[in-house]
Amino acid sequence: MNNKTHNTNGDREKIIPGYQGVALIHNGSNITLSVKTPLGRICRYETKFVGGDGHQYLLVELPNISHREMEMSFQEGFNVAIRAISDRGEGAVIKLSSMIDHIITKPIGFIVIDIPHSVTLTQLRSEPRYETRLQGKAIISERQFLIDLNDLSHKGCGFSYSLRYSEIELNEQLVILIQNPILNTQLRLSGKVKSIQKSGAFYKCGVMFDEQGCVSVKQLLSQLIFDGATLTFKKPRLA
Repeated sequence: MNNKTHNTNGDREKIIPGYQGVALIHNGSNITLSVKTPLGRICRYETKFVGGDGHQYLLVELPNISHREMEMSFQEGFNVAIRAISDRGEGAVIKLSSMIDHIITKPIGFIVIDIPHSVTLTQLRSEPRYETRLQGKAIISERQFLIDLNDLSHKGCGFSYSLRYSEIELNEQLVILIQNPILNTQLRLSGKVKSIQKSGAFYKCGVMFDEQGCVSVKQLLSQLIFDGATLTFKKPRLA
């Protein structure tokens, strides 16, 4: 199997093997599914990515549509296109074109799709984000809620929070408070919400820091260390 990647539009867009692209999509994340019928009709649906077997097939939820529309739009052999967003690493839009292999209607509706030989990956960020394992609090206007800080860079971060809280709006200004339990200090990251995605029981948000946030994140990064999997707070050295 060919593992090479090919740049198609500078350094931001590249072609990668299909199984690698599918592995970048989080299970349970929202995707856009476009189906092209033999008569040329194109139908677009919002649904969820369920997962893949790593080499041959991927699985998505069958959209909640009428039986008549399902018969018109979803048949074995129809061409499909998928657009998904991955928040891993630099973040990317993943686009793939393939074919419906099988339709499952009972007991739950699923669509089985062939994993293509290659997919197009377009990077969203100019620098990588590093996975973190930190808890904090987000403040927007007078609202406060607990968050998990999932990744971090010099210019932004990604965090998730429970669906129990109200959904954040794009471009809302917010402050994220992170407590360092080792030093017993609190760091304040500020910026604007630039992306929102529902994934399972959580909202996932991407934030671009403002000028003060970019200053504060340098202080936060100086207090973190890589533990072999993610960035965590440094522990004090023993005397």
